[in-house]
Amino acid sequence: MTGLVFLGGGGSEVDEAALWAEAFLPGSRVAIWPFAHRAADVRRAAGAWATEALLAIGVEDVDVWVTTEPGLDRHRLDEPRARGRRDLDGVDVVAVPGGNTFDLLQALREAGLLDLLYAHLLGGGSLYGGSAGAVLAGADVDLARAADPDDVGTTDTRGLDRVHGHDVLPHWTDDQEAAARRHSRASGRPVLAIPERGGVVVARHGTARSVGPDDVQVITAERTVRRAVGEEWSLR
Repeated sequence: MTGLVFLGGGGSEVDEAALWAEAFLPGSRVAIWPFAHRAADVRRAAGAWATEALLAIGVEDVDVWVTTEPGLDRHRLDEPRARGRRDLDGVDVVAVPGGNTFDLLQALREAGLLDLLYAHLLGGGSLYGGSAGAVLAGADVDLARAADPDDVGTTDTRGLDRVHGHDVLPHWTDDQEAAARRHSRASGRPVLAIPERGGVVVARHGTARSVGPDDVQVITAERTVRRAVGEEWSLR
Protein backbone atom coordinates (compact mmCIF):
# COMPACT_ATOMS: atom_id res chain seq x y z
CA MET A 1 0.00 0.00 0.00
CA THR A 2 2.16 2.87 -1.26
CA GLY A 3 1.13 6.32 -2.40
CA LEU A 4 -2.58 5.56 -2.48
CA VAL A 5 -5.32 8.15 -2.05
CA PHE A 6 -8.49 6.98 -0.31
CA LEU A 7 -11.52 9.22 -0.92
CA GLY A 8 -14.54 8.93 1.34
CA GLY A 9 -17.98 10.33 0.67
CA GLY A 10 -18.27 11.89 4.11
CA GLY A 11 -20.43 9.34 5.87
CA SER A 12 -19.67 7.62 9.17
CA GLU A 13 -17.00 5.00 9.66
CA VAL A 14 -19.81 2.47 9.20
CA ASP A 15 -20.89 4.04 5.90
CA GLU A 16 -17.28 3.96 4.70
CA ALA A 17 -16.37 0.60 6.27
CA ALA A 18 -15.16 -0.91 2.99
CA LEU A 19 -12.86 2.05 2.35
CA TRP A 20 -11.57 2.15 5.93
CA ALA A 21 -10.73 -1.56 5.77
CA GLU A 22 -8.35 -0.83 2.90
CA ALA A 23 -7.01 2.52 4.07
CA PHE A 24 -6.27 1.69 7.70
CA LEU A 25 -4.59 -1.68 8.08
CA PRO A 26 -3.94 -3.11 11.55
CA GLY A 27 -0.43 -2.21 12.62
CA SER A 28 -0.26 0.93 10.48
CA ARG A 29 0.61 4.33 11.87
CA VAL A 30 -1.93 7.08 11.22
CA ALA A 31 -1.63 10.85 11.63
CA ILE A 32 -4.98 12.64 11.88
CA TRP A 33 -5.18 16.23 10.64
CA PRO A 34 -8.52 17.70 11.79
CA PHE A 35 -7.67 21.16 10.42
CA ALA A 36 -10.99 21.62 8.66
CA HIS A 37 -12.08 22.98 12.05
CA ARG A 38 -10.67 26.22 13.44
CA ALA A 39 -11.19 25.75 17.17
CA ALA A 40 -8.77 23.49 19.05
CA ASP A 41 -11.54 21.90 21.11
CA VAL A 42 -13.45 20.93 17.96
CA ARG A 43 -10.24 19.54 16.46
CA ARG A 44 -9.74 17.46 19.60
CA ALA A 45 -13.30 16.17 19.37
CA ALA A 46 -12.83 15.23 15.71
CA GLY A 47 -9.55 13.55 16.56
CA ALA A 48 -11.13 11.65 19.45
CA TRP A 49 -13.89 10.31 17.20
CA ALA A 50 -11.41 9.19 14.54
CA THR A 51 -9.10 7.64 17.12
CA GLU A 52 -11.88 5.59 18.68
CA ALA A 53 -13.10 4.46 15.27
CA LEU A 54 -9.58 3.40 14.29
CA LEU A 55 -9.00 1.56 17.55
CA ALA A 56 -12.18 -0.40 16.87
CA ILE A 57 -10.66 -1.80 13.65
CA GLY A 58 -7.29 -2.60 15.17
CA VAL A 59 -5.28 0.55 14.42
CA GLU A 60 -3.56 1.55 17.65
CA ASP A 61 -0.77 3.92 16.59
CA VAL A 62 -2.73 7.14 16.08
CA ASP A 63 -1.27 10.64 16.34
CA VAL A 64 -3.71 13.59 16.35
CA TRP A 65 -2.26 16.91 15.25
CA VAL A 66 -4.34 19.50 17.09
CA THR A 67 -2.14 22.45 16.17
CA THR A 68 -0.27 23.33 13.00
CA GLU A 69 2.53 24.84 15.08
CA PRO A 70 5.70 22.87 15.86
CA GLY A 71 6.45 22.14 19.48
CA LEU A 72 4.13 20.54 21.98
CA ASP A 73 1.54 18.36 20.32
CA ARG A 74 -0.83 15.79 21.68
CA HIS A 75 -0.65 12.07 21.08
CA ARG A 76 -3.98 10.24 21.46
CA LEU A 77 -5.26 13.53 22.90
CA ASP A 78 -4.13 12.97 26.49
CA GLU A 79 -0.42 12.13 26.22
CA PRO A 80 1.90 15.10 25.50
CA ARG A 81 4.44 14.48 22.77
CA ALA A 82 7.23 16.96 22.23
CA ARG A 83 8.17 17.65 18.63
CA GLY A 84 11.26 19.50 17.61
CA ARG A 85 9.86 19.85 14.09
CA ARG A 86 6.90 18.73 12.09
CA ASP A 87 7.46 15.50 10.24
CA LEU A 88 5.67 12.40 9.02
CA ASP A 89 8.53 9.98 9.51
CA GLY A 90 7.13 6.49 9.88
CA VAL A 91 3.54 7.54 9.18
CA ASP A 92 1.69 5.24 6.81
CA VAL A 93 -1.52 7.24 6.33
CA VAL A 94 -2.39 10.89 6.85
CA ALA A 95 -6.11 11.08 7.59
CA VAL A 96 -7.87 14.37 6.82
CA PRO A 97 -11.50 14.27 8.02
CA GLY A 98 -14.32 16.68 7.28
CA GLY A 99 -15.30 20.20 8.25
CA ASN A 100 -14.95 23.41 6.27
CA THR A 101 -12.93 22.90 3.10
CA PHE A 102 -11.70 26.50 2.89
CA ASP A 103 -10.59 26.59 6.53
CA LEU A 104 -8.71 23.34 5.87
CA LEU A 105 -6.94 24.62 2.78
CA GLN A 106 -5.93 27.87 4.47
CA ALA A 107 -4.63 26.15 7.62
CA LEU A 108 -2.50 23.70 5.66
CA ARG A 109 -1.20 26.32 3.25
CA GLU A 110 -0.27 28.85 5.94
CA ALA A 111 1.56 26.22 8.00
CA GLY A 112 3.44 24.76 5.04
CA LEU A 113 1.77 21.40 5.59
CA LEU A 114 0.69 21.03 1.97
CA ASP A 115 4.35 20.65 1.03
CA LEU A 116 4.79 18.11 3.81
CA LEU A 117 1.80 16.14 2.53
CA TYR A 118 3.12 16.21 -1.03
CA ALA A 119 6.44 14.83 0.19
CA HIS A 120 4.62 12.14 2.18
CA LEU A 121 2.74 10.99 -0.92
CA LEU A 122 5.75 11.14 -3.21
CA GLY A 123 7.66 9.08 -0.65
CA GLY A 124 5.08 6.30 -0.81
CA GLY A 125 2.80 7.33 2.05
CA SER A 126 -0.96 7.32 1.66
CA LEU A 127 -3.76 9.82 2.22
CA TYR A 128 -7.30 9.31 3.47
CA GLY A 129 -9.64 12.21 2.80
CA GLY A 130 -13.21 12.23 4.03
CA SER A 131 -15.63 15.01 3.08
CA ALA A 132 -13.47 18.19 3.13
CA GLY A 133 -10.37 16.02 3.00
CA ALA A 134 -11.68 14.34 -0.15
CA VAL A 135 -12.35 17.72 -1.80
CA LEU A 136 -8.81 18.82 -0.90
CA ALA A 137 -7.36 15.83 -2.77
CA GLY A 138 -8.91 17.04 -6.04
CA ALA A 139 -7.59 19.55 -8.52
CA ASP A 140 -9.57 22.47 -7.09
CA VAL A 141 -11.84 23.02 -4.08
CA ASP A 142 -14.05 25.76 -5.52
CA LEU A 143 -17.03 23.44 -5.95
CA ALA A 144 -17.23 23.23 -2.13
CA ARG A 145 -18.75 26.73 -2.07
CA ALA A 146 -22.19 25.17 -2.45
CA ALA A 147 -21.83 23.62 1.02
CA ASP A 148 -19.07 25.49 2.88
CA PRO A 149 -18.93 29.21 3.65
CA ASP A 150 -15.63 30.74 2.60
CA ASP A 151 -15.16 33.08 5.54
CA VAL A 152 -11.39 33.17 5.02
CA GLY A 153 -11.74 34.68 1.53
CA THR A 154 -9.88 32.04 -0.46
CA THR A 155 -8.48 33.30 -3.75
CA ASP A 156 -6.21 30.37 -4.62
CA THR A 157 -8.54 27.36 -4.62
CA ARG A 158 -6.12 24.82 -6.07
CA GLY A 159 -6.18 21.49 -4.25
CA LEU A 160 -3.62 18.72 -4.02
CA ASP A 161 -4.51 17.42 -7.51
CA ARG A 162 -3.98 13.79 -6.51
CA VAL A 163 -7.02 12.64 -8.54
CA HIS A 164 -5.48 13.25 -11.95
CA GLY A 165 -7.30 16.42 -12.93
CA HIS A 166 -10.66 15.65 -11.32
CA ASP A 167 -12.51 17.71 -8.74
CA VAL A 168 -14.08 15.68 -5.92
CA LEU A 169 -17.65 16.08 -4.69
CA PRO A 170 -18.49 14.12 -1.50
CA HIS A 171 -21.96 13.78 0.07
CA TRP A 172 -23.22 13.10 -3.44
CA THR A 173 -26.93 12.78 -4.13
CA ASP A 174 -28.59 12.52 -7.54
CA ASP A 175 -30.21 15.94 -7.25
CA GLN A 176 -26.74 17.54 -7.47
CA GLU A 177 -26.12 16.32 -11.00
CA ALA A 178 -27.12 19.53 -12.80
CA ALA A 179 -24.91 21.66 -10.54
CA ALA A 180 -21.98 19.27 -10.96
CA ARG A 181 -22.39 19.37 -14.73
CA ARG A 182 -22.40 23.18 -14.70
CA HIS A 183 -19.23 23.13 -12.62
CA SER A 184 -17.55 20.74 -15.03
CA ARG A 185 -18.60 22.84 -18.00
CA ALA A 186 -17.22 26.03 -16.42
CA SER A 187 -14.00 24.52 -15.08
CA GLY A 188 -13.23 22.06 -17.85
CA ARG A 189 -12.59 19.35 -15.25
CA PRO A 190 -14.51 16.14 -14.55
CA VAL A 191 -16.23 15.78 -11.18
CA LEU A 192 -15.79 12.58 -9.18
CA ALA A 193 -19.01 12.38 -7.15
CA ILE A 194 -18.97 10.11 -4.09
CA PRO A 195 -22.04 9.33 -1.96
CA GLU A 196 -21.75 9.09 1.81
CA ARG A 197 -21.92 5.29 1.57
CA GLY A 198 -19.13 5.17 -0.96
CA GLY A 199 -15.40 5.38 -1.46
CA VAL A 200 -12.75 5.45 -4.16
CA VAL A 201 -9.13 4.29 -4.10
CA VAL A 202 -6.83 6.23 -6.43
CA ALA A 203 -3.45 4.78 -7.43
CA ARG A 204 -0.42 6.84 -8.37
CA HIS A 205 -0.42 5.53 -11.95
CA GLY A 206 -3.88 7.00 -12.60
CA THR A 207 -6.44 4.29 -11.97
CA ALA A 208 -9.42 4.53 -9.64
CA ARG A 209 -11.54 1.81 -8.06
CA SER A 210 -14.98 2.13 -6.49
CA VAL A 211 -15.17 0.23 -3.19
CA GLY A 212 -18.82 0.86 -2.35
CA PRO A 213 -21.19 -0.07 -0.98
CA ASP A 214 -22.83 2.57 -3.23
CA ASP A 215 -21.74 3.44 -6.75
CA VAL A 216 -19.91 6.64 -7.64
CA GLN A 217 -20.40 8.95 -10.62
CA VAL A 218 -17.99 10.70 -12.96
CA ILE A 219 -19.65 13.83 -14.33
CA THR A 220 -18.50 15.93 -17.26
CA ALA A 221 -20.10 18.67 -19.32
CA GLU A 222 -21.51 16.06 -21.70
CA ARG A 223 -22.41 12.99 -19.68
CA THR A 224 -22.54 11.09 -16.40
CA VAL A 225 -20.84 7.71 -16.06
CA ARG A 226 -21.74 5.44 -13.16
CA ARG A 227 -18.87 3.43 -11.71
CA ALA A 228 -20.12 0.32 -10.00
CA VAL A 229 -18.72 -1.23 -6.85
CA GLY A 230 -15.51 -3.09 -7.69
CA GLU A 231 -15.08 -1.36 -11.04
CA GLU A 232 -11.63 -0.01 -11.92
CA TRP A 233 -11.08 2.67 -14.54
CA SER A 234 -8.47 5.12 -15.77
CA LEU A 235 -8.66 8.74 -14.64
CA ARG A 236 -6.32 9.93 -17.36
